[in-house]
Amino acid sequence: MASFVREVLSATGTLDKKEDFAVKTTKVQKKLNDLKSQLAIHIQNRYASFSTTLSNTTKITAQMERLAAEVEALESNINKHFRAELLDRNKELIELSEGLQELNLTLQIVGKIKCCYDLMEESNEQ
Repeated sequence: MASFVREVLSATGTLDKKEDFAVKTTKVQKKLNDLKSQLAIHIQNRYASFSTTLSNTTKITAQMERLAAEVEALESNINKHFRAELLDRNKELIELSEGLQELNLTLQIVGKIKCCYDLMEESNEQ
Protein backbone atom coordinates (compact mmCIF):
# COMPACT_ATOMS: atom_id res chain seq x y z
CA MET A 1 0.00 0.00 0.00
CA ALA A 2 2.87 2.36 0.80
CA SER A 3 4.34 1.90 -2.67
CA PHE A 4 0.96 2.74 -4.23
CA VAL A 5 0.75 5.94 -2.18
CA ARG A 6 4.37 6.76 -3.08
CA GLU A 7 3.57 6.24 -6.80
CA VAL A 8 0.48 8.46 -6.57
CA LEU A 9 2.38 11.17 -4.74
CA SER A 10 5.29 10.93 -7.17
CA ALA A 11 2.93 11.17 -10.14
CA THR A 12 1.30 14.30 -8.74
CA GLY A 13 4.66 15.83 -7.93
CA THR A 14 3.92 16.19 -4.23
CA LEU A 15 6.53 13.70 -3.06
CA ASP A 16 9.69 15.67 -2.31
CA LYS A 17 13.07 14.19 -1.59
CA LYS A 18 13.35 13.97 2.15
CA GLU A 19 16.34 13.94 4.39
CA ASP A 20 17.44 10.46 5.39
CA PHE A 21 16.30 10.57 8.99
CA ALA A 22 17.24 6.95 9.59
CA VAL A 23 20.88 7.68 8.75
CA LYS A 24 20.84 10.82 10.89
CA THR A 25 19.29 8.91 13.77
CA THR A 26 21.93 6.19 13.46
CA LYS A 27 24.72 8.79 13.53
CA VAL A 28 23.28 10.44 16.63
CA GLN A 29 22.87 7.00 18.24
CA LYS A 30 26.56 6.26 17.57
CA LYS A 31 27.56 9.59 19.12
CA LEU A 32 25.41 8.85 22.16
CA ASN A 33 26.99 5.40 22.52
CA ASP A 34 30.46 6.98 22.30
CA LEU A 35 29.48 9.52 24.94
CA LYS A 36 28.09 6.76 27.14
CA SER A 37 31.40 4.89 26.87
CA GLN A 38 33.36 8.02 27.71
CA LEU A 39 31.12 8.66 30.68
CA ALA A 40 31.57 5.08 31.91
CA ILE A 41 35.35 5.45 31.65
CA HIS A 42 35.18 8.78 33.43
CA ILE A 43 33.11 7.33 36.27
CA GLN A 44 35.43 4.36 36.58
CA ASN A 45 38.49 6.62 36.69
CA ARG A 46 36.83 8.97 39.14
CA TYR A 47 35.70 6.37 41.64
CA ALA A 48 38.13 3.52 41.03
CA SER A 49 41.38 5.24 40.16
CA PHE A 50 40.70 8.76 41.50
CA SER A 51 42.57 10.15 38.50
CA THR A 52 40.15 12.51 36.82
CA THR A 53 40.25 16.23 36.31
CA LEU A 54 37.52 18.80 36.18
CA SER A 55 38.24 19.46 32.50
CA ASN A 56 37.18 15.90 31.57
CA THR A 57 33.85 16.42 33.30
CA THR A 58 33.38 19.75 31.54
CA LYS A 59 34.14 18.19 28.14
CA ILE A 60 31.67 15.36 28.69
CA THR A 61 29.00 17.81 29.85
CA ALA A 62 29.55 20.00 26.78
CA GLN A 63 29.40 16.94 24.53
CA MET A 64 26.19 15.82 26.19
CA GLU A 65 24.65 19.27 25.70
CA ARG A 66 25.64 19.29 22.00
CA LEU A 67 24.11 15.84 21.50
CA ALA A 68 20.94 16.89 23.30
CA ALA A 69 20.66 19.87 20.96
CA GLU A 70 21.31 17.60 17.96
CA VAL A 71 18.59 15.15 19.08
CA GLU A 72 16.18 18.04 19.61
CA ALA A 73 16.99 19.46 16.15
CA LEU A 74 16.49 16.03 14.56
CA GLU A 75 13.15 15.60 16.31
CA SER A 76 12.09 19.08 15.22
CA ASN A 77 13.10 18.28 11.63
CA ILE A 78 11.13 15.05 11.66
CA ASN A 79 8.10 16.83 13.07
CA LYS A 80 8.41 19.59 10.49
CA HIS A 81 8.80 17.25 7.51
CA PHE A 82 6.54 14.39 8.42
CA ARG A 83 3.88 15.16 10.98
CA ALA A 84 2.28 18.12 9.19
CA GLU A 85 2.60 16.44 5.82
CA LEU A 86 1.32 13.17 7.23
CA LEU A 87 -2.01 14.77 8.14
CA ASP A 88 -2.39 16.08 4.58
CA ARG A 89 -1.34 12.76 3.06
CA ASN A 90 -3.67 10.85 5.36
CA LYS A 91 -6.56 13.05 4.25
CA GLU A 92 -5.60 12.48 0.60
CA LEU A 93 -5.33 8.74 1.18
CA ILE A 94 -8.78 8.65 2.79
CA GLU A 95 -10.23 10.58 -0.16
CA LEU A 96 -8.51 8.24 -2.63
CA SER A 97 -9.76 5.22 -0.71
CA GLU A 98 -13.32 6.55 -0.66
CA GLY A 99 -13.09 7.27 -4.39
CA LEU A 100 -11.91 3.72 -5.07
CA GLN A 101 -14.78 2.33 -2.99
CA GLU A 102 -17.25 4.39 -5.02
CA LEU A 103 -15.68 3.13 -8.24
CA ASN A 104 -15.93 -0.47 -7.04
CA LEU A 105 -19.59 0.00 -6.09
CA THR A 106 -20.32 1.60 -9.45
CA LEU A 107 -18.58 -1.28 -11.20
CA GLN A 108 -20.69 -3.77 -9.24
CA ILE A 109 -23.89 -1.88 -10.15
CA VAL A 110 -22.92 -1.82 -13.82
CA GLY A 111 -22.21 -5.55 -13.63
CA LYS A 112 -25.66 -6.20 -12.15
CA ILE A 113 -27.34 -3.98 -14.78
CA LYS A 114 -25.49 -5.88 -17.51
CA CYS A 115 -26.56 -9.18 -15.98
CA CYS A 116 -30.20 -8.00 -15.89
CA TYR A 117 -29.94 -6.82 -19.49
CA ASP A 118 -28.51 -10.17 -20.58
CA LEU A 119 -31.34 -12.02 -18.80
CA MET A 120 -33.97 -9.74 -20.40
CA GLU A 121 -32.46 -10.30 -23.84
CA GLU A 122 -32.36 -14.01 -23.24
CA SER A 123 -36.02 -14.07 -22.19
CA ASN A 124 -37.00 -11.95 -25.22
CA GLU A 125 -35.34 -14.45 -27.53
CA GLN A 126 -37.38 -17.33 -26.14
